[in-house]
Amino acid sequence: MEITYASPSAPNLADSGDSNSNSSMATTLTRPVKIIPLLHPNTASSSSGSGSGSGSGSFLSALFSKWKTKVRRMSWHNWIELFLPCYRWIRTYKWREYLQVDLMSGTTVGVMLVPQAMSYAKLAGLDPIYGLYSGFVPLFVYAIFGSSRQLAVGPVALVSLLVSNVLGGIVDSSDELYTELAILLALMVGILECIMGLLRLGWLIRFISHSVISGFTSASAVVIALSQAKYFLGYDIVRSSKIVPLIESIIAGADGFSWPPFVMGSIILAILVIMKHLGKSRKYLRFLRAAGPLTAVVLGTTFVKIFHPASISLEEDNNTRFFHRVANSHRRTNHIRGIEVDGVLYEDEEVVRSKVVQFYRSLYTESDTWRPSMDGLEFACIEEDESSKFERFLNASFLSLIPKKNNALKIKDFRPISLVGSVYKLLSKVLANRLRLVLDKLISEPQNSFVGGRQILDSVLIANECLDSRLKCRAPGVVCKLDIEKAYDHVNWDSLFYLLERMGFGGRWRSWLKTCITTVRFSVLVNGSPTGFFGSSRGLRQDDPLSSLLFLLIMEVLSRILKKTEEGGLIQGFHVGPNNHIGIPISHLLFVDDTILFCDAFREQIFSIRLVLTCFQAFTGLKVNVGKSEIVPIGELFLCSANKEAYVSEVLSPAVSDNDRVWSLSFFRDFNDWELAASYSLLHFIQTRIPRGDGGDRLRWGLNGSGKFDIRSFYHKIRNAAPSTFPCSFFVDLYASVVWDRLGHAREKTEPQTSAYKHAFAFTLVLKQVGDIPQGLPKFSIPKSFGYALSLIPTAALITGVAILESVGIAKALAAKNGYELDSNQELFGLGVANVIGSFFSSYPTTGSFSRSAVNHESGAKTGLAGIVTAIIMGCALLFLTPLFEYIPQCVLAAIVISAVMGLVDYNEAIFLWRVDKKDFLLWTITCITTLFLGIEIGVLVGVGASLAFVIHESANPHIAVLGRLPGTTVYRNSKQYPEAYTYNGIVIVRIDAPIYFANISYIKDRLREYEVDVDRSTSRGPEVERIYFVIIELAPVTYIDSSAVQALKDLYQEYKLRDIQIAISNPNREVLLTLSRSGVVELIGKEWYFVRVHDAVQVCLQHVQSLKETSKTPGPLLDDKPTLFQRLLRQRGEDVSVSVLESGSQNPLTSKDSDPQLEPLLSRKS
Repeated sequence: MEITYASPSAPNLADSGDSNSNSSMATTLTRPVKIIPLLHPNTASSSSGSGSGSGSGSFLSALFSKWKTKVRRMSWHNWIELFLPCYRWIRTYKWREYLQVDLMSGTTVGVMLVPQAMSYAKLAGLDPIYGLYSGFVPLFVYAIFGSSRQLAVGPVALVSLLVSNVLGGIVDSSDELYTELAILLALMVGILECIMGLLRLGWLIRFISHSVISGFTSASAVVIALSQAKYFLGYDIVRSSKIVPLIESIIAGADGFSWPPFVMGSIILAILVIMKHLGKSRKYLRFLRAAGPLTAVVLGTTFVKIFHPASISLEEDNNTRFFHRVANSHRRTNHIRGIEVDGVLYEDEEVVRSKVVQFYRSLYTESDTWRPSMDGLEFACIEEDESSKFERFLNASFLSLIPKKNNALKIKDFRPISLVGSVYKLLSKVLANRLRLVLDKLISEPQNSFVGGRQILDSVLIANECLDSRLKCRAPGVVCKLDIEKAYDHVNWDSLFYLLERMGFGGRWRSWLKTCITTVRFSVLVNGSPTGFFGSSRGLRQDDPLSSLLFLLIMEVLSRILKKTEEGGLIQGFHVGPNNHIGIPISHLLFVDDTILFCDAFREQIFSIRLVLTCFQAFTGLKVNVGKSEIVPIGELFLCSANKEAYVSEVLSPAVSDNDRVWSLSFFRDFNDWELAASYSLLHFIQTRIPRGDGGDRLRWGLNGSGKFDIRSFYHKIRNAAPSTFPCSFFVDLYASVVWDRLGHAREKTEPQTSAYKHAFAFTLVLKQVGDIPQGLPKFSIPKSFGYALSLIPTAALITGVAILESVGIAKALAAKNGYELDSNQELFGLGVANVIGSFFSSYPTTGSFSRSAVNHESGAKTGLAGIVTAIIMGCALLFLTPLFEYIPQCVLAAIVISAVMGLVDYNEAIFLWRVDKKDFLLWTITCITTLFLGIEIGVLVGVGASLAFVIHESANPHIAVLGRLPGTTVYRNSKQYPEAYTYNGIVIVRIDAPIYFANISYIKDRLREYEVDVDRSTSRGPEVERIYFVIIELAPVTYIDSSAVQALKDLYQEYKLRDIQIAISNPNREVLLTLSRSGVVELIGKEWYFVRVHDAVQVCLQHVQSLKETSKTPGPLLDDKPTLFQRLLRQRGEDVSVSVLESGSQNPLTSKDSDPQLEPLLSRKS
């Protein structure tokens, strides 16, 4: 099939001015122009019927054929380069020329990378060692699989900030899970980059404007600099990627400002800026740019070693290395190798973990069937259905098992200490401080612990006076020391909340406390590893600031019940005074979870105490631990006892039956008459008591044989000591001596006493250092916590996008400067493999660095060998230099980060965009502002979205120009850009400067109608003033046209046909012409209306205008029966006007005085 372009064979009509040549131009000849073939000759016959299906098949066949040909032409060198891009520079490596500069540049970047890697790791919320790991293995991998020869890969500021900002909202940075998620992110980012590289999706980054990248990096640099301010100012600020919270936090914490880190950080930052400026401005000093970070580290470490020798402390840790070594030793000692639960020993580690979790889950779960009872009388518990919740991560706790004794084996030999999160601890601390203000009004006098204005020592002295008064009056009595079993763990929540309501706490207070208590989730630390994750339905956490105060309120129930019992005469306490009947009655004293009861030695009073304890258990869920509780008899009877340390089992003789038990008690002397009644009563009470094993019911009649402190032994020490008016003097002296001894031991372990006094009173310079960094290369380990992978996909995609923009952009620029071609898809694959393999060696996400890549290029790096040398330098640092990094001040690392990101603030780019393109400046401004005020994630999304919106807007609203002819030429140009260009009456020439497809075809049709309306302002009912007959569409810039555009073109043709307007197509390319031919547009419009040049189309249209004159009495092929405007014009004048005159516009065809003024617009118009 061929298309025959119509073209006049006569001399150029536009250049002819002879009016007598009309007859020679009356007929139009055609010149065949062959288009190499629209379809293959063999398929020409079926082209019309096959449609687009055969076209797609031929396209896939051609694509496969092209790929097959390319594969056949590949040599074995090409195959190696395909899988190992490093082979490209290895094969052509010039050892004498390249080796020296590669070694020098690799060493330079390595010296720069070591301190930057630690700084960026701190920015990411990780330990500095992970920055060093990220600068080791990924560099080796990228040198093999990457296509750029100068790109320096490793940790970067933007990616580090993204990691910190995203993971900080999931888990606290001090948690081990935080590090695991950062390593998992590296794996996910690497996989995404590999997928993009393999699918050859590198072209996607072309849609992101450079102005968006510049605005994003500028705003991120400001956020990064502000986030490092805490190391300069000496106090913590909020972690955020928004500028407003950062500034507010800096201002709010100004009271904690510290001069030493600010002065030192400022000096180091000034040095770095000066060295960077000298390195850029003077070529012979360019080594200073790379040496700046290392210089800062050396100066900072030296300063600490010289001026701060006595306070080498870890980050946010005031303990010395000695205590950390002791702690590590304790961890090894406390390692759980086996556990005994319910009499069964388990040694398998997994079974141990399972049993521990099962035990503590049941411990913190309230049983629905449990009800306390006494003598068949069952007590019901208070129930409540309301509930609240926190976010899970805010109120999650680790249960750390602390052994109560050496070689602990039973699970009850471990004390569960709750490690709560910092956010919850701040909240509970605030509530606890508020609660302390009212405790003295709620807690009765027998309870003195944790109550403002009271001392626990007061209760000790009162107990001593009670015993002394009782002994002096020689009246028998009983002292019961009660221990609450699992005190904090068994508190019933419903009773606590009911108690708070009865005490007058408001609904909001109760809601806060209830939320803090009931939303807790536990995970047990078994040998340092968290196991299980479960909730609770009872109990208070130990080490929670609220727990001790709330437990006081619970114990106040026992105090009030005892007081009511005493007022009712059911029990009678000891009287502190001259005798047993005159004085202050004391029935009980409370020491948090320990209670001392005083009562007479009568069975009825003991029974009343039992009743009180049962009621207390019914209300609160707390019961007395009989195994740890003691009964201490008081009176002459016991002073005469021969065995004052006897157990019940020792004084209870074997019996013939359970109902016949005999107590064998021996005394130094016989009883007096007045002692018989009391002795009989007390012995009768003892006989009714049932022994409960080894530790139960021990008769404490004297000094503590183990030497431990208790009330009885303390009393005897005071009584047997030298005479003193008041026993508190002995206690104060004892406390002072113990404290002094402890201080002395601590000084002996650290330094001489004189030195200790010197540093105690000298000015202390407070600087936070990096702390201990592990020594050695990273070990292979599989990333963990895959359960979070699904939630991290958006974050990984975001980091992947930022990493690609930062890396590929600088890599392309370096490739252009060094004269080699960069494969963007291979670059993506190389970065992806580096991150994937790096994640198995404890690396977090890495990418190409602007600053280090620039230094690498300026240092003369020629190949990827420079990156391998940098990785070797990092390996040497891991093996030999990490002990020295321990003393690096954190303000120095912050100064390195700030100096590195200062160059990212690209204000020159903003000025340039303002001068050149306001749209790009608007993109820059939108991205920068949203990143600053809404966060990095939103800033990236808004910037990319705005960039794509601009691309879509430009594509959907393409440029369409009305063409005019330049005088004296056959060239047609935009009439707006060339004012001298002129147009023709009745002809509109339009050029579309974009592909035509579904998104912009509506806009194109609207614009064509606007051009028609601008020329033809007539209506269907009004008189004709001016109109057009031909629309010439120049398709040379159109590279593609889709089916929607084809259909719209058909509709446009039909609309024009109804108004006697003919469409002419000029200079379509081969693909467009094929599409128009397959769709039938060529046949619809007519083959004679397709032209090679615009000028050819104009000449043919003018010839048709000329033919209208000659056939004015007969309707033309383009006209209907109604005379047209141009026919009426020719009939009215009857003058012979040549086409050349109409074309050139040099003569006015309507110059007579009879001319119709409505036909004046037919004159040629100058643009």
